[in-house]
Amino acid sequence: FNEAGDIWAPRYRQATFGAFLTTRPDAERAIDFAYADVLAAFDNFIAAVPSGRPIILAAHSLGCLAVARCAEPSPQPYGWPVAGALLVAPADVDRNGAQAELKGFAPTPRTPLPFPSIVVASSDDPWVTPARAHSMAADWGSHFVDAGPQGHLNAASGVGWWREGQDLLNRVIAASGDGRGQALPPATARSILAISATDAAQSHYLGG
Repeated sequence: FNEAGDIWAPRYRQATFGAFLTTRPDAERAIDFAYADVLAAFDNFIAAVPSGRPIILAAHSLGCLAVARCAEPSPQPYGWPVAGALLVAPADVDRNGAQAELKGFAPTPRTPLPFPSIVVASSDDPWVTPARAHSMAADWGSHFVDAGPQGHLNAASGVGWWREGQDLLNRVIAASGDGRGQALPPATARSILAISATDAAQSHYLGG
């Protein structure tokens, strides 16, 4: 990673694993403290990025919920400075029968994201159903892509370099601005995602 770019590694308090196994008030407070530190670290990161430089986020599984939770209180205008996000295989922490360690991450944020985004999930992901992933995408204002039967879209899925994921990330980048440091209007950005992301996934995911 050091060869690819700068590494942002903030210090923050963490809730112990036991806090996710109970609904006791002190456990919930511990999780809230940890999230407050994550939010503060995220805000510091945004402030540290040079002005005029767009930020593209990529997240997987519970990381998708972290992005949504960090974006919830954001006062930023649509598309700047966070200019887009690719959200891969978001985990469903609200479902009946969810593992105890996931319940501490509930509820899933439902506030629309203030930047263009794609949610991609597979049809046989053990952590989220296609319908639930599509519902998250709708809540967040994201374009949804069905990746077909590819598990949790991780190393265990055998996706390797995941060329299709890179293509989808490129679509997010294309929708993130006009190339001159200006965000696109929401309708324009979403139309680019809807057309381009579908084209990018068509042959691999949908057999077209």
